[in-house]
Amino acid sequence: EADIFVATTRCLADQLATFASVLELDGERPDLPDIEAFFRLLDRRARDDRRLAIIDELPNLLRVDRALPSTLLKVMEEEAASSKLKLIVTGSHVGMMERLFAEREPLHDRVQPLRVRPLDFWEARLLLGDGPADRLLTAFGIAGGMPRYLVELAGAPDPVARLAELSLDPLGPLFDEPRAILGQELEAPAVHFSLLAALAVGPAGYGDIQKRSRVDYDKIGRYLTTLEALGLVTPRFPVTDPGRVSHSRLYTLSDGFLRFWFRYVFPFQPDLEAGLDRRVVVESEILPTLASHLAPTIEDIARQWVRRTRIANATRVGAWWGPALNELRRTNERSSEEIDIVGRRGKQVVLVGEVRWRSDPMDLGILG
Repeated sequence: EADIFVATTRCLADQLATFASVLELDGERPDLPDIEAFFRLLDRRARDDRRLAIIDELPNLLRVDRALPSTLLKVMEEEAASSKLKLIVTGSHVGMMERLFAEREPLHDRVQPLRVRPLDFWEARLLLGDGPADRLLTAFGIAGGMPRYLVELAGAPDPVARLAELSLDPLGPLFDEPRAILGQELEAPAVHFSLLAALAVGPAGYGDIQKRSRVDYDKIGRYLTTLEALGLVTPRFPVTDPGRVSHSRLYTLSDGFLRFWFRYVFPFQPDLEAGLDRRVVVESEILPTLASHLAPTIEDIARQWVRRTRIANATRVGAWWGPALNELRRTNERSSEEIDIVGRRGKQVVLVGEVRWRSDPMDLGILG
């Protein structure tokens, strides 16, 4: 059996009364004067039989009882030996959950952390349903791997129009969603938002991030570290740099929906609130750049496909970028190169591939 408790922002006594109602048995509601009594009751109810208890949104409970980690540790040490309880705690406030189990905290090394990851494309298809490949790839590219957004696009004949309806309308449910969520995680959201908007355009190194965001170059690293810890930004390195020390590192905005929102919603919010028709944004801003916007996601999916299918038994799969050949640089034909898929086995390159995602037909010359 499982007991499920959802923590809220109400006072502790009010929440404990709600928890007592969940634990009510034969019309008798247990007395829960404090959080320690609550945890002890959970353990003692599992003395004879295995039971599962889930506390959702634990950070809300932590806000009203800062001693919760120490109290829980105390109860665990005193009751766990005689209890068959399996306790799961969850929370959408990533930063607070990370700090809760960090080194020097009471619960460090006393719990098994399990970070919930976004779905990949193949998992997302289970929510998106059947349909043409281009529609499914587009839906995943703009919604990312979070079920909350994928479900909204499931079965939509035009994923872009559907997401625009939800996020570009000031009364739409997703118009301010990232602002509300990230506002809980970030102490200086204005600067972080500038960096996220810069990365929404595409992967970038420090120099391009500074040009796009105008954030002081010397401060970028500190803010990127925070965003990386929250899983919002991912550093990328050429596949030939397994030690991740290259100065050629690029940063990407990890989540597809956040990339869409920061590129196509965030910059136009004042105008949309002042009456701009969302269809103008779709036709003038989104559709002309959609192919290039989706390209990084399609490239990632292609690399994942190579790993899944074990092509050439490559043990390391990634992209490569770096200086072009000397003769190409001398003639100013191009100064840099990028290869979308490179597979390595040891020091040997066993696979090279190119990925193209365009909104117009490609001619055979692309194969040359």
